[in-house]
Amino acid sequence: GRPAGVPARLAVALAAGAILFLPWLPAFLAQAGSTGTPWGAPIRPAAVLFASTDAWGGTFGGGDQGESTFLGLSLLLLAVLALVGRAVGATRIELELRTRPGARAEWAVIVLTLGVAVVVAYLTNAAFAPRYTSVIHPLVVLLAGLGVLVLPRRAVQPLVVGVLALVGITFGLVNLLGDRTQAGQVAAAIQEEAGPDDLVVYCPDQLGPGTSRLLGGELPGLTFPDGGDPRFVDWVDYAEGLRAVEPAAFADDVVAQAGGGDIWLVWSDRYRGAKQACEAVVDELELRRPAWRVVVEEGAQAEHASLHHYPAP
Repeated sequence: GRPAGVPARLAVALAAGAILFLPWLPAFLAQAGSTGTPWGAPIRPAAVLFASTDAWGGTFGGGDQGESTFLGLSLLLLAVLALVGRAVGATRIELELRTRPGARAEWAVIVLTLGVAVVVAYLTNAAFAPRYTSVIHPLVVLLAGLGVLVLPRRAVQPLVVGVLALVGITFGLVNLLGDRTQAGQVAAAIQEEAGPDDLVVYCPDQLGPGTSRLLGGELPGLTFPDGGDPRFVDWVDYAEGLRAVEPAAFADDVVAQAGGGDIWLVWSDRYRGAKQACEAVVDELELRRPAWRVVVEEGAQAEHASLHHYPAP
């Protein structure tokens, strides 16, 4: 029952999309050569699969996310059931290893898209984030719905959907109420105690946008490694930039800019490539301002950070 001309219209749409991408090609090539994904390392295909299923279930990182694993695996199992399952009577499901025609094309798109992307990313040393699977996620949900229809008893079908919906809504509330970042906690601590002449430092710069936005520009700030505006992260040749800056020289610049004001250091040693550098910055600032204290301890949130206070001498 597919309308005539659909393949031709799809081909025209794909061609039009490719043509419209051409003006972006220079920027694409420049980013591929100079930025890439310095925030993460490539992962193996099996790890991609489990990270993706967790994300499909709604995980956001940090803490125990068992509900997301349950939801993601449920979607995946129902999608598999759509491909190879066949109801036999009222109580049995038979596996059809030749697969079912109603799900083959969708599964082919999912496997080929994800497979090619993972192999190319691994060979080119690119990182993976589960959000990349958004291009195939609608097909996974569609197949999961088809898998529900394979269940032998009609009374079971709404029960399964209802359980998954209930768990999803409950876990959605956990997502809604949970903190993904410590930026709010860190910003509140700074606002409570900082004076107008104080300086906020972020190491690495990836911590800058979240906290500086909440501070609203009330206090001057700078970032490691480039001493730049904390509202932005410059990803161009990022790893090289981290290695090029000496922590001791950076600490000297921080103390000079702070002058008679206090220094507030927002930092973490869990960011790829910045661990040793940020630990060294902490040590160097402790040498220059020994009367320091920990204001906020690093937590378990996805974007975690500690806050150190270095009072003016």
